[in-house]
Amino acid sequence: MYCTACGAEISRETKTVPALSEAVVVNFDDQTAGQGYSGEYFSTSADAKTSNDCWGKTVRLKKDSGKIGRLLFESDLVGAFGDKFVIEMDFYAVDSGDSAEKFSVETKVNGSWCITGKNMTYEDGKWNHLAFVLDTSTGEYKILVNGEESAKGYQDAGTSLSIRIGFNNDATAFDAYVDNITISAGTTPTATAATATVTHTPGEAVHENEVAPQVGTPGSYEEVVYCSVCGEELSREQKSVDALTEPVTDPVTDEPDPSTQTSDLISVFTVIAVIALAGTAFAIKKKRG
Repeated sequence: MYCTACGAEISRETKTVPALSEAVVVNFDDQTAGQGYSGEYFSTSADAKTSNDCWGKTVRLKKDSGKIGRLLFESDLVGAFGDKFVIEMDFYAVDSGDSAEKFSVETKVNGSWCITGKNMTYEDGKWNHLAFVLDTSTGEYKILVNGEESAKGYQDAGTSLSIRIGFNNDATAFDAYVDNITISAGTTPTATAATATVTHTPGEAVHENEVAPQVGTPGSYEEVVYCSVCGEELSREQKSVDALTEPVTDPVTDEPDPSTQTSDLISVFTVIAVIALAGTAFAIKKKRG
């Protein structure tokens, strides 16, 4: 309590706030595509936008033109969930690239950022589940990916704790979607596998890697179906084409060849001319005789 006149501190007493008994879940379904997210417990960096795709509404973390997409947890999570809490999410890595610096979890203690977990083991091109478990009373943390421990260590929570998930400062190319953000009290994750669902829209089948059949040798091609929305390959089936029994020749048509017609006419006229000349010569010779 402070004096309203001079501002001097009159008394200070520590109070406790009961931790939330239920987990907080954010799935972005009510977000407008192309906008960021700002909620009570976390927000997205300016360049991380909501995307509307085959997974429904998600947030896309993508580095573009030097900007970095992150989830920022800067509220008083300890005050809301107690000194032990878990941050969980589903994430889909489109392509993490060849960089050693991948999807990461960072903590900021008293003004300094520390890379708590990086180079985590996960699969590109599929949904993964991340759980960041932190006990601020001891500083112990662990990171689980798809239920398996990927990193652990100690991080002093200090008096000011912030968490950001996505890129670390030295990261290069990375592209991922995140969904189903969950924050809960305790040290036990609510899930060990991704729960995000995918609804693809199959496009028309196309032929790829075609091999033409030959006499005695069959041909082949691959029939491929892609999603018409996101372009992801949905199916690929090898197809065969029967071998030819005889060489392929140009089809014969009943239409006469114009060049042949012209040639034939010239020949006819030539014969007629020769006959005419011969007849004239014969007639002259007969007359003289």
